[in-house]
Amino acid sequence: MSMDISEGPSVPRVIGQYEPSYQEFLLHTKNYVVQYNQLYLTRLVLMREHMIRRAHAKWGAQVPVLEKLIDLQGFSTENTDVVLIGMLSKELKLRGSVLDNSATESGIASSIRPLTALVSDRDTIIMEDHSGRVSLDGAIKTAIHHLVTGVVVAVKGKLNEDGILIATEWLYSYELRPVELPTRQPSFDVTNGKYVLLVSGLLIGSTEANDVHDLSVQQLVDFVCGRYGDAQMSALASRIARVVIAGNSVVPTDPLQLKEKFGTQKYKASLSTPSKQFDIWVAQLLSSCFVDVMPGATDPANIAVPQQPFHPCLFPHSSRYTSLERVSNPYQYRLDGVSVLGHSGQPVRDISRLTHGDMFQWATPHHVDEEAAVEVDPKPKRLKVDFQSATRRLDVLKKTLEWGHLCPTAPDTLPSYPFADRDPYILTDRNMPQVLFAGNQPGYASELVTVHDGIGPDRRVRVISVPEFRSTGTIVLCNLNDPELSCIPITFR
Repeated sequence: MSMDISEGPSVPRVIGQYEPSYQEFLLHTKNYVVQYNQLYLTRLVLMREHMIRRAHAKWGAQVPVLEKLIDLQGFSTENTDVVLIGMLSKELKLRGSVLDNSATESGIASSIRPLTALVSDRDTIIMEDHSGRVSLDGAIKTAIHHLVTGVVVAVKGKLNEDGILIATEWLYSYELRPVELPTRQPSFDVTNGKYVLLVSGLLIGSTEANDVHDLSVQQLVDFVCGRYGDAQMSALASRIARVVIAGNSVVPTDPLQLKEKFGTQKYKASLSTPSKQFDIWVAQLLSSCFVDVMPGATDPANIAVPQQPFHPCLFPHSSRYTSLERVSNPYQYRLDGVSVLGHSGQPVRDISRLTHGDMFQWATPHHVDEEAAVEVDPKPKRLKVDFQSATRRLDVLKKTLEWGHLCPTAPDTLPSYPFADRDPYILTDRNMPQVLFAGNQPGYASELVTVHDGIGPDRRVRVISVPEFRSTGTIVLCNLNDPELSCIPITFR
């Protein structure tokens, strides 16, 4: 749909009651002396009570829930079902040496390089806690390509003579159920709607000439400011209460060029150009709307999650506006009571290379007969992963919701701060969002799901894959006044 820019009468913008709730992701003090495995132990301790209640609600109190994995030894000669609660650890046969990776690339290069699948047909899974570990077999092997290290599960099964737990059923923190919605044509509510605009992957500052992208970026500014399209588009723009920029806003610095040209004053001066351009661009939005700016993998911020808010010196123009909110990644807030939680896409990107196949099969329960043993090739074969599928990225994001954790692979394959006494990524009744988004994805996708745990009331969550703007020219509008939290993508090309 093509539109002309036209001047029209000014329309007052809607205002929402904003309540920031991302304090959990802020690092007021930093201590890197703590071992990274402490984060996993803390995660298991914090999630254990919830998993015990889940297990009792699912399987009844007659099935014993063992206090720790080492207690399984007492059931080695009994044909009795038991429930174990622990953390999964996935052995990736194709995973390279950490020392080799660190010797060949810098930290930023590892976070933005093209994705390579690490999942193979020879991967194995074990469960562990502070007391020990046990190998898993049985039905759970059918889901091994959907699992990653760091997920807390409750597993029901029996111990065989070889000391392997034959799992028959298992539970995550939550169970997701699809919401059947009537088929209807997407439409904008320019009368009662209140929208949050989600955009990511602007990648401003590229040295490659791209007039189409530059025009799309300017069209986005004109749209938010009410200068794009006809009177109806201006009315729609006035219903945008907040703009969230979900990371990867500027192009990354090439590590190789940085090494080769570090001594030239001209090149060092050019390093700040993308940030300056982004600052001026954000300032245009701030003159008309509230804007939240999140860091991403390509931005001048710390690489490890949670990424801390941008330093104000990067926004000499934008910092003059009180409508600017420099926030963390991940980021959570409430607008008129609706809880919105999201990140710049690193957790989904990481999990997508560690998993394979359909992440969800709604009609198939987690219970199958044990398959007959078959011979396998001793050399692992890399499984094919579609990295350009927005639907699969959405399924990965939904899986993190089902697991009850935003970043389960942190700190194993996703860099993270070594928290010692807390895990801010855990999803509980206290911080469960109504909108969950991931930025910098290959395309747009969205779904409304019901979150069920068998303990408390069900919740509805709108899950959104926010596309990279540079490659798609697409933004997402989410209507917080709609009971279904409906979303509509808009493409500027």
